[in-house]
Amino acid sequence: MERHRSGTAAKALAFAWLLAAAAAARGQAELSAADLPDLPARPGAAAGGDALRRWQAAEEARRAGGPRAALRDVRIDPKTVRGREGFFRVGRSVNGYWWLIDPNGEPFFYKGVCAVNRAGTQGGRRAVPGPYARTVDRLYGYRADPNAFVGRELARLRAWGFNGLGAWTTAEFFDRGMAYTEIMDFGYLRPWIGPGPRRDIPDVFDPAWLRAIDEHARKVCASRRGSRWLVGYYLDNEIWFGAPAGAGAAGGEKFLPVESARGRRYLPLLQACLSLAASRPACEEAWRWLLARHGGKLAAVAKAWDVPLADRDAPRGWTEAGKALHTPGHLADCWAWVRHFVARYAEVTAAAVRRHDPNHLILGVRWGGPPSLVELDAMRPYLDVLSANNYRDQFFERMDLYWRAADMPILNGEFAWHTYEFHRVSHLRAAPPTKEEIARMLGTGHEAMERFCRHPAAVGYTWYRWVTPGGGPLDCGLVDYADRPNAAHVQELKLVNARAECSRAAADRAAGLPVGPIDGVVRLTIQIDWDGRGEARLDREGLRLAVACRGGRWSGEPLGGRGRLLKAESSGAELRLAISASDRDGRERRFELALARRGELLRGSATARADGKTFAGYALGFIERQ
Repeated sequence: MERHRSGTAAKALAFAWLLAAAAAARGQAELSAADLPDLPARPGAAAGGDALRRWQAAEEARRAGGPRAALRDVRIDPKTVRGREGFFRVGRSVNGYWWLIDPNGEPFFYKGVCAVNRAGTQGGRRAVPGPYARTVDRLYGYRADPNAFVGRELARLRAWGFNGLGAWTTAEFFDRGMAYTEIMDFGYLRPWIGPGPRRDIPDVFDPAWLRAIDEHARKVCASRRGSRWLVGYYLDNEIWFGAPAGAGAAGGEKFLPVESARGRRYLPLLQACLSLAASRPACEEAWRWLLARHGGKLAAVAKAWDVPLADRDAPRGWTEAGKALHTPGHLADCWAWVRHFVARYAEVTAAAVRRHDPNHLILGVRWGGPPSLVELDAMRPYLDVLSANNYRDQFFERMDLYWRAADMPILNGEFAWHTYEFHRVSHLRAAPPTKEEIARMLGTGHEAMERFCRHPAAVGYTWYRWVTPGGGPLDCGLVDYADRPNAAHVQELKLVNARAECSRAAADRAAGLPVGPIDGVVRLTIQIDWDGRGEARLDREGLRLAVACRGGRWSGEPLGGRGRLLKAESSGAELRLAISASDRDGRERRFELALARRGELLRGSATARADGKTFAGYALGFIERQ
């Protein structure tokens, strides 16, 4: 399936410092074409016009000089740089785009893969070897010498256009000429507070836990402090902090069941801590904090919560009875406690890493989904980079939620396009996906990744993952248990990787140019706060439209037949649109957008009229030139 294209132009697809160091490590004066990432063969007519256009775009980037040429004009504002000179750092360009900065001071866009290891699973140091490990041992003699396996897979990753190793990659791959990230998994260390929906929450106030994280940081970080290939440390993966849900129990009820009808466990972190044995540090700190917040009086707490509190044992009694307090006063304290708890977690874990390695970046906790603003705000002061995972086609829009809340650079910790949002194939269907469904998955996934590359906060992405069992188009692994490449994913990712830096540098450059007439397709996402909760969260119900504008002349019909463009007015960088389109219930609505443009990005407010009321929200726009 792979047909390599030779030629000196392909060499520009690798970073000069990275390749030179890799060559030096092998004692080579120069690199051969086999060491360099190449594009897949030109797709035939049967592949469809979209696939051909994606290949042509990647080929144009290669002929233009690739990443090396594209990054030549990126200018970092020195006042924004974080990190130690001589190691990976992060900084914002003069046009407002964040970039990683390599040890030689050059802009770097991270393109990694998760869980590159012999076990073939996530978990890294904790992974249990399985079928893939038996293949690795048989093919490469790993137990006698891991170098053949490591060399083979690193060469593959470079040929496929990757330049980084993601979380759960094991140490034999480190410092071998490719950037890498390390994950600390502090949340797995005991003592814990109690069961949560995913795993237990650590007691961040317990001296035993503080000793455990320091010892763990010493073992993991001390030997890495001099590494020039290490980007930084993830503190955890998709950790959950027991944030409360909703705005109070309905119908005057003051309690909700801890166990829902669907078996989900809901217990706010504050009640969980107050329910521990009185000698537990988290319980002691929770009562100290709570009483200080209410003037030192239990009666004041009871009044604020609108429940009787005879003594400190009451919360434990509610929990044992399977009840979670859900009054407005209690929820206010719950949110404040989450802020206190998360800030403590971030402060002590970041400090533990920096005690043993002050040279590398702190990359956050790889949020599994957008957390609360409280959690983001509490953690932000202790991080250099925010990290978040994503498996939705609204990659750009979802990451924008984090950026709008935190205004920080974002490193994607996991992404793959094998989910329903990309292929629309039900997991209940027995029949394999059709060629059209696979093409839709690859095309939608490619577009999502390319758009993410053009977001001002994006500093890199990480494909999830290296190995999955079957190797079919709906498996996300780049290889299967027999170590055979997944051709569909690999070929498309070569195209994405070949254009990533070029796309991002072009967006960076456009943000610094004077605003001219729009020429292309404006892809819009509109989020309305229909529930009146004061937030417009990104979910599957966001309204997505595309409107064509050629040389400043707008088409009246949004692409896809989802509505009509009623009005378009522009003044400099300001744009106002009125659109009539169907909302999530299928009813026709009028949406008013007030957008500000910078380069190829548009963002601003949105309003919608329904049932005589005005509902507010926000809108994002992206100019796609075609």
